[in-house]
This record gives sequence, structure tokens and C-alpha cells, in this order.
Amino acid sequence: MEPMLKVTDLAVSYGHVEALRGINVEVHKGQIVSIIGANGAGKTTLLRTISGLVKPRTGTVEFEGAPLPRKPSKIVGAGVVHVPEGRKCFSGLSIRDNLLVGGYLFKGADLEKDLQEQYKRFPILEKRKDQFAGTLSGGEQQMLAVARGLMSRPKILLLDEPSMGLAPIIVNQIYDLIREIRDSGITVLLVEQNARKALGICDYAYVLENGKINLSGSGEELLKSDAVRKAYLGGRGMAYTPDFEIAHIGVNCADAAQAERCAEQFAVLFQLAVNPAKESADARFTGTQIEWMKAPGRGEHGHIALATGDLPAARRYLEEKGFAFDEDSVKRFPDGRILVIYAKQQIGGFAIHLMQK
Repeated sequence: MEPMLKVTDLAVSYGHVEALRGINVEVHKGQIVSIIGANGAGKTTLLRTISGLVKPRTGTVEFEGAPLPRKPSKIVGAGVVHVPEGRKCFSGLSIRDNLLVGGYLFKGADLEKDLQEQYKRFPILEKRKDQFAGTLSGGEQQMLAVARGLMSRPKILLLDEPSMGLAPIIVNQIYDLIREIRDSGITVLLVEQNARKALGICDYAYVLENGKINLSGSGEELLKSDAVRKAYLGGRGMAYTPDFEIAHIGVNCADAAQAERCAEQFAVLFQLAVNPAKESADARFTGTQIEWMKAPGRGEHGHIALATGDLPAARRYLEEKGFAFDEDSVKRFPDGRILVIYAKQQIGGFAIHLMQK
């Protein structure tokens, strides 16, 4: 299958300084592709060249099988949209006006429809739509920058250092947003210094060093690479901060009738609704986090699901702490990445499984 975006033999110079040389990158429709590397490696220059802000010395950029126009406005019109490093919000304009700038190619009812769509995706922006963008926090400004990019109706979104300067909890929210954008049908080319997060989310990745691509592979492959771990992940057993969140707790019931009674009693006790939207052949839910198994499942009493933004790294972290994992329990995404894996150990009669966000 032909790539959506194809960069071939790209070279860029600033005067006598060679910033990029011999760059070959492919991004296929529906993927998240990450470019990782140290500060000054050329990552931002690559995105700026693709988006027409920097003129290449040699090489080509193709989009959907045709040469990409070199005029930035025509590049945006083709569906290639760049969210720059540092947010670059217009601090003296309202949030609403910042979004309208992103939708400058569109008019009338279509523009208003796009605006309402971004308000739905980012409720905080609608709540503060008349505030100056400069009054927002760093995380809110990043959301505004992404929303402004989405107003241009991208087919592929170029994201430059979206986690820069943000608190870890906000970084997790931004990465949840990136997944949501990909799941909505928009392809993503992500540039990041935060290698662990970028490799944990992507389908494929490139390592850029001193203006050249030195390594490439799936995110999972590069997370296991000793060279990548040493250079960008702080070495084996270091630099990983667990980001576990309890996704749900499953409680084993004798049968479906008991599961239904427990769900209803728990709903009364804690004023949580029984959740038919999450019901399956195996379980009923109270709220979003209490799962009543209709037959005894894994664990003596049940199981605890721990969600993480980087399952491969979380697994290695727990293995270094003495946990072992059951390969037969693995469930995978369609692209082969691990969605769920159970630990062999139980805690208090509860099985534990990791789940990729």
C-alpha cells in the first residue's frame, strides 16, 4: 500500500550548516508515526520543511501519491496541518478567535459546525471561549493549539513536541487526545523528545540523530532496543515513572443472577447507575469501574485492571520488581500491539492485568 506521506532523500541547510541529510520517512493512512531524537537533532526542521515553512536543498515530499505543494496555505488546503512547537497561540485574541484563525479556509455554516465540534471535544475551550488565549494554562494552550489545527480539517496532523513543559498528568491527557484523533480517522506524525511516550503510542518510529535517521522500527521494537534505551530512556530500569490508573475492578460472582443482584445493590448503595452500555456476555457494570463477572473468572475473588499509557514499559518495570506475566493471557490490537496482559501473581486473591490506554 502506498504511503499517505512520503519524504525521500530530503536535505536541508541553514547557510553552511547541514540540518537534515538523506531523510526518508513514510507515514501510512491511519497510523501514528513518531520521530524521536535529542534537542537539535532536526526534528522540528523536518516538520517545518514538510509544512512548507523551510525550503529543502534536495529531496521530495509527496502526499497521497502526488508532490506536495510548497506554498504553506496550499499544503494546509491539501490536508497537511502543522501544530507547532511551543503552542504559538495568539495570546491577545480570544479562544474563539484563535479557533476561527485555524478555520480560515472555510466559511459560514461549515465553519460554525467545525467550531462546535471542537467545543464538544474540548469543553474547557467552550467554557472560556471569550477569554484571551494568553490567560490559559500551558496544558489548555496545548489543547487550543491542537483544536486550532483540527479546525483546518487535516487528513494528517503534524504535532511538534506536544508534551513540552507540561505536568505528567497533563501529558497523559494530551496523549489520550492523540489516540482519540487517530481513532477519529486523522493520521498523525508526532515529533517528541519524550521518547518513552512517543514510542508507547506509535505504530512506527524513526530515530533522528544529528540530521540523519539512524534507526527505525515499530514503537515496541525501539522500546526494546538497547541503543534507544541507553540514549533516550535513561538506561535499563531507570527513568520510568509508573502512570497506572485503575481502569476497573472485576468481582467474581457465582452466576449471572448474582452478578445482576450485586450490580443493582451496589448502584443503590453508592448511587452509581448500572451501566448497560458496558454489559457483555461475561459481566455487568456498576458505573464505569465495577465489573460483576457472571461466572468465576481469573483470580480467586476477581481481577484489577491497571491502565497505562505505555504497556511495554510498564511491563518491564513490573518484571524488574519481580512480577511475571502470562503470555497466554495476551489480547492484542488489530495492529499487533498488546492491549491486555495478566500477571501470574495474585494480590489478595485478585488477578492483576495491565491494559494499554
